[in-house]
Amino acid sequence: MLLLELLFHRFRTIGRLGRLLVATCVVACFNFVEPIVRDAIITARTHVPDGYTLTVCRIGPPPGFTPRLFITCLLLIATIGVFTRSFPRSRIVVIGLLGALTVYGYWWVESYRVFLNLTDANIHFINHPEIKQTAFLYWGTWLDVGTAASVVVCSALFLDRLFNQRHSGANE
Repeated sequence: MLLLELLFHRFRTIGRLGRLLVATCVVACFNFVEPIVRDAIITARTHVPDGYTLTVCRIGPPPGFTPRLFITCLLLIATIGVFTRSFPRSRIVVIGLLGALTVYGYWWVESYRVFLNLTDANIHFINHPEIKQTAFLYWGTWLDVGTAASVVVCSALFLDRLFNQRHSGANE
């Protein structure tokens, strides 16, 4: 119970920017878990009209799993950095946020490569029903786009805070 009280006390003292980062991390965690749960429910409830249950076997993780895993882990590191007091928390937060931005950038570059290959094969991916994309993010969702925008905002604000602390500390 002491740890829970400590976390609630720290949550009250981290400020608006820290709460924005915690909310971004919670959304990223939900966005990571939701496709896995959705696929499990769809797989469990797939019935053939004759009354038989059809079992679907998938080899490997679902598309979009790996980038979401890295983004969630990096945002968890950034959130832990917000709650710490003994380490240089701004640096930990900035490293986690910039890592998440790097993963989003890599995901968009790889999506562009996939879409370029589909275009070369005369497949119009924008209107194709089997190719899932949101904002040119292959197997992405609007939660991914919103999380990426929130990570950009948090990164800019935490970088500003980090550099302002260094300059104000150097002037004293």
